[in-house]
Amino acid sequence: MSEAPVIPVHLAEIIQDEMKERGWILGDIIWRMGPHSSVKDHDICKLSWEFFFNVRTPDVVLGDVMANQLATAFGCSAQFFTNFHENWRKAVIAQGEAK
Repeated sequence: MSEAPVIPVHLAEIIQDEMKERGWILGDIIWRMGPHSSVKDHDICKLSWEFFFNVRTPDVVLGDVMANQLATAFGCSAQFFTNFHENWRKAVIAQGEAK
């Protein structure tokens, strides 16, 4: 009996599900990530998150700044988000190597 392959879930899916439950849109989460020093800073933050949500490749790393922004927005540990994303990346890379 063979086991079904594990399909890793990208952090963006978890975040988007949580945003939906809370009735948030991207602008709401950007606002909750903390004050931005300028409109340009706000726009760069928004573009970074749009990229993260839409480009789901293990080459994209969730850095400390983005993990801290999520922690601020959701009121939990930045390490949670870092660990979740790193485990997803490792699983996707391992599946690619197994093919």
